[in-house]
Amino acid sequence: MVNATQIINGVVKYIDAEILSKINGWQKWVLGAGAGIAVGRAGEIFNTIASHPMVKMLGVVDEQGMVDIEMLHKEFAKQAAKGPVTFDVPMIGAMTINQNDVEKLYHYIKEG
Repeated sequence: MVNATQIINGVVKYIDAEILSKINGWQKWVLGAGAGIAVGRAGEIFNTIASHPMVKMLGVVDEQGMVDIEMLHKEFAKQAAKGPVTFDVPMIGAMTINQNDVEKLYHYIKEG
């Protein structure tokens, strides 16, 4: 189980090391600034996600606000093993993530 701070710190480390380092041009600043804004609002964002009915139903976040990162890692790793996914990041463009990204993010969160 991890807390919101560990998740936030892990996501920031992942973005810095694995995404921002590979982007050039103004998009690097936009994504970096967006990540900074998200960190500033992280508590609010976390509470919004934690209170979502689907998250509550799945029991991913307990009553103390701790997140079952082991369960999430296990299930996302299963899905990622099926192949990469590509999605559009506004003002950045298409981004593809794969099984390695799931592992890296998990380790950044566990460190954080």
